[in-house]
Amino acid sequence: MSDSAKLLFVSQQAPWPLDSGGNLRTYHLLRALQERYEVTLLATDAGGDAEARLREVASEVVLVPALTKERPLSRAVSLLKSLLTKDPVLFTHNKSAELERAVAEHLDSGAYSALHLNHLDTTPYARHASGVPVVVDTHNVLTEYAARRSEHEKSAFGRWLWSREARLLSAREPLELSLCQRVLACSERERKALLAQESALEVRVVPNGVAVDAITPVADPAANSPELVFVGDLAYGPNGDAAESFAREVLPLVRAEHPDALFRVVGRSPSQALKESVREGGVEVTGFVDDVRAELARARIFVCPIRYGSGTRLKLFEAFAAGLPVVSTRLGAEGIDCVDGEHLLLADTPEEQAAAISRLLADDELARSLGAAGRSLASERYDWPLIGRGLVEIYEELIAITSR
Repeated sequence: MSDSAKLLFVSQQAPWPLDSGGNLRTYHLLRALQERYEVTLLATDAGGDAEARLREVASEVVLVPALTKERPLSRAVSLLKSLLTKDPVLFTHNKSAELERAVAEHLDSGAYSALHLNHLDTTPYARHASGVPVVVDTHNVLTEYAARRSEHEKSAFGRWLWSREARLLSAREPLELSLCQRVLACSERERKALLAQESALEVRVVPNGVAVDAITPVADPAANSPELVFVGDLAYGPNGDAAESFAREVLPLVRAEHPDALFRVVGRSPSQALKESVREGGVEVTGFVDDVRAELARARIFVCPIRYGSGTRLKLFEAFAAGLPVVSTRLGAEGIDCVDGEHLLLADTPEEQAAAISRLLADDELARSLGAAGRSLASERYDWPLIGRGLVEIYEELIAITSR
């Protein structure tokens, strides 16, 4: 760790527990920066043992009270503020006056060589960074996310709300990103999407990844029972939709040929509709589990039936590292340098997904081949230590330029 450079790392949400893709990415990038710099983490308090656990990957952890965002009244107030100000709900719902005050106070000390902002909703704090270079990690292209979500909302109100959000973000996202000297994207595809919004942005790719050495690959996935596993934070719209639609539309087609096939859904906050699908047979819903590796180890196939969203899915990297054969929609594997038929099978419609799964259940050698190739891909391209070194290089270049 360098004694000469201190970084201020700001996140609306403390990256703990490690129960979502966003938290996993934030945690591993924070740890990579701490290995090279002295990092202060500023975030809202996630409760529990978050502060103690995050002190393992940051020199200093400063947590302010969490926002009460999940209450219906809070959501309604955020929408009202958006209607009055024309700001996207993303900003009105996640604005923390206490976090902004803490950011300003720390930057006023003059102690920091750079400011790291986590997610687009932290970019308003860049306005306090006079003379300090700013890096923002986007995680997603949020204009794209909102537009895609509007197409999948069931209610007229939901479609209106997300269509409006996409329209507001299309103007606000490039404006906010322009406040930052470096913009981090999760894939080359997203880098191009952000540059299409504003060509002057300095966008660098820092992909999502997995701690490959922490996951023991399945010895022989073809020897496992015909269990299809999906892992994700089910409170996140694309994940909940994926699990529900798979149970409703794909699983019956699979079980028509393989009656013993089981769909196992792993993740916190499953919907009532998903819980009720258990009654139809062939579905198990675990809820939150402490260690997802045990769930991967017992599976035959990993499925990723994502139908909307943006970003790259950390769940796929975990499946690759576990040596599991994967069946994913094209959108689910978007932004990952994988090849259909070599690292995974891509399938979009329910019929295509069911056919791909049946193919793997019948072809043990293909299942083993895909699993081995996926593990190699994760090791060679998407291991967190490798990704972390790339991030540090971006900071070293930026700090060197701005300190001249």
